[in-house]
Amino acid sequence: MFVPPADLASFLRDANVHTYAAGENRTSHTTKGAIHFEYSNAPWVFRDTYFGDDQFLGQEIVFFHEVPVWGANYYGYTLITIQKKAIYAFLKEALLQQHPAVPVRGPNQYRQRNLIYTNTPNGTLNSFQGIERIYEAEALLYEGFYQGGMIRGREA
Repeated sequence: MFVPPADLASFLRDANVHTYAAGENRTSHTTKGAIHFEYSNAPWVFRDTYFGDDQFLGQEIVFFHEVPVWGANYYGYTLITIQKKAIYAFLKEALLQQHPAVPVRGPNQYRQRNLIYTNTPNGTLNSFQGIERIYEAEALLYEGFYQGGMIRGREA
């Protein structure tokens, strides 16, 4: 199924500011321990499900006309769990800034107070991977890895 790339990027930007980072559209999930967010703007639907806290693993899937067309998975962890609430609050701030070319995580760099968020994406929405980190001064507090791209075949 053809998916207009600019439309996908626009929808992802919209979904990102209406789900996890903004604390909106959290829904129930049938899988025990899952935290789930869902956002839709027909014909698009975005679903984000993750497990864990200090260490977490998750997946995002975008549906276009009810067909899964794009996805990403991610894994991350905090190195200093005593500060995890502050770390995750700052992560959400950074994610709301969004990367201009690959709108799946935050910008290349975001600074606020004494914290620094960095993101090094490689690729395009078609196929990508990246690493994001949060530092306080030069101390690494958080690290996350992500990858994803277009889904083709086995259309519904």
